[in-house]
Amino acid sequence: MPITRRAGLSKLLVTVLAVFIGAGCGSGPMDQDPAEPALFSALAGKYTSNQTVTVVPDRFWEADEESDSWSFRGWANLVVQIGRNGTTAPLHIRFIPDQPTSPMHFSALWDERSIGVDSVPAGDGIAVSISGDDLSPGLHRLKIGRVLAADDTAVRASLDCRFSAIEYGIGETHRLKPSDRVRLEFTRAFLEDRVTGISNQRHGGFLVSGRRDERVKLTVAEAADVSFAVASFFAPETRFSVEVDGVEYDARAGSKAVDLRFPVAPGDHELVLGTDGPEQGLFLWGEPSIRFRDSAPPGPVILVTLDTTRKDALAIYGGPAVVSPNIARLAETSTVFDQAWSTSPWTLPSHASLFTGLYPTRHGAGVSNTRLDISHPTLAEIAHDAGFRTAGFSGGALSASHWGLSRGFDSYRDPDRFETRGDRQTDAVKEWIGRHGSDPFFLFVNYFDPHAMYRAPAEFEELLGVGELRAKIADVPVWNRVSEGDPALWRAVVNGEVEPTTDAIAYLKAAYLSEVAFMDHQIGRLISTLVEAGLFDRSTIILVADHGEFLGEGGFFSHACRLDPELTEIPLLIKWPGQTTAERDHRLVSQVDLFATIVDALGVTASPRDGIPLRSPDLDSFGRRTKVFMEEHENRIHPLFENMTIAPHVYGLQERERRQLVWSGGSICYDRSAGGWRPAECEVGWQQRLDELAAVAALPVETEFSTGDVGLTDEMREHLEALGYIR
Repeated sequence: MPITRRAGLSKLLVTVLAVFIGAGCGSGPMDQDPAEPALFSALAGKYTSNQTVTVVPDRFWEADEESDSWSFRGWANLVVQIGRNGTTAPLHIRFIPDQPTSPMHFSALWDERSIGVDSVPAGDGIAVSISGDDLSPGLHRLKIGRVLAADDTAVRASLDCRFSAIEYGIGETHRLKPSDRVRLEFTRAFLEDRVTGISNQRHGGFLVSGRRDERVKLTVAEAADVSFAVASFFAPETRFSVEVDGVEYDARAGSKAVDLRFPVAPGDHELVLGTDGPEQGLFLWGEPSIRFRDSAPPGPVILVTLDTTRKDALAIYGGPAVVSPNIARLAETSTVFDQAWSTSPWTLPSHASLFTGLYPTRHGAGVSNTRLDISHPTLAEIAHDAGFRTAGFSGGALSASHWGLSRGFDSYRDPDRFETRGDRQTDAVKEWIGRHGSDPFFLFVNYFDPHAMYRAPAEFEELLGVGELRAKIADVPVWNRVSEGDPALWRAVVNGEVEPTTDAIAYLKAAYLSEVAFMDHQIGRLISTLVEAGLFDRSTIILVADHGEFLGEGGFFSHACRLDPELTEIPLLIKWPGQTTAERDHRLVSQVDLFATIVDALGVTASPRDGIPLRSPDLDSFGRRTKVFMEEHENRIHPLFENMTIAPHVYGLQERERRQLVWSGGSICYDRSAGGWRPAECEVGWQQRLDELAAVAALPVETEFSTGDVGLTDEMREHLEALGYIR
């Protein structure tokens, strides 16, 4: 994707003379060629490696150390990284069953293209071979699954595919060992998510293995301070060093990254980056940060997503004033958008739309894929390439790095288990701003608190009278357990198995709003941090919901499955740099527009996506459509609740005064009235609308839905199952 950088940041060039190796855990041959430099740009660092091949299992595989075997249910992938020099020799991969099985019928896909599978004689398993242009440098995936006599995905998912060994090699043969599962997962995260770490704090950059020195050339146009985040994994605390202009600087780091800082004068320099650790260790050199002393950095760009936040919950849209005073105060110097719409009624696809500027079927996350594909450059990657320090803070499990949303971030904080509460999230963000606020930065913060289960801290429940309302349902079966936070019974409510009562709905509304109030308080703390750091005035600050929430409308609770306004009409507020007065914007806008808006705020250009920059006063000059779009799809990680489902794939076409929902075989239309949206006669039939949708959606959508594993930790699986995301 073509990118034009902000001129004020393009003041350096960094090249590596001895290339960093990939995080291959010692599982592949090495071809070192120090004479051929690889780009290691502080403005556009990319994963590069001279290692011919790195192969790791993805998280669909289960490693059993006791039986020394690998298994999966349904289908799984091997993640394959081919080094930057490529290879002319074929790659052979063999799967050996834990007991002779004849015949073993499997299918295999290489980068989603079907390839042949060979049976190995004498019950020794199956094998695939990949060669030629299929082994281009970069990341590939080998998908393998059992072939059945009948096309029954439920049966396929129930079949254990167990292997005593997985072997691969280009020439020399290597074996993936179940006992290495932690290191292999560490490497998989680095290759797929582009961040990795042992804790929930993840970092991007480069990995080196063992004790080695790397020579780096650095040219800067003016005096600067340089820093690397460094960390040591699978090894004791390690000494990292940088030698520049005859002076050595060092730092010691364990699994928690620390900054190794040093000054450089204008001109050409050669840096020697050293790691003094054991061979079994993997050592992180995070993307370098360059701070020019005599240049004011460009204003920060801050994207805050308000998870599961209804538009009418906020005072700026007529909600209770007591719930969102801090957002209302921010709106006094911001632009509030009155006609903003989500692309999806749940977290993963809507965040992927924010990060890519694409509608869900185009980016595929939560639609045709279980994660955001690496082929779609993200906001964080573009910001990083433009010289901004990038950091992300995920508040909930469905925006974690596991789903591919972390690419391009120098650091990415995954949620604490399933959720990071808002106060802990704000503490972490404040600490990060205290360390890096003087750098140009792009910051993403996700507040997850309004998501079920609703259990705000006591002072915010008191604000909405939650205790009194909870007492009214203390003796009501099921609802009393829901009010105590029982996720299994909450799922029964969402499934339509529990009759709602007036008192129960009143309790849920108050409990939900108390969570919004708690989140609002944290946003106030975040804004105060920016003010105290002198960053607020020159910042671009965007507050937007990923989707809304049902609170009993139509007998529905939670979200997903449908495209009703309670789920898709969202709050959006933008504070532009230097803005001092409140403004209202009545134009029809979508989440996909925020990609172009943020790219514009970063001062760069990128290839067109589905959205347009919102700061332009004349959206018609960008070919502003009279409609925006939204989608909902059943997916392997996203089964639809039967009581709420319209169809497996539903599309929404939203106009200012009219909306139409479309699916294969039907549609329904609505007109806006003083009391909301009322059913209306459709002027265009469902088939014609679906044909029109081909211009903005990757139709037709074909997804594989099964009950198999989705590569999750047991704890994350338990939480997602309780909330109905997977079954």
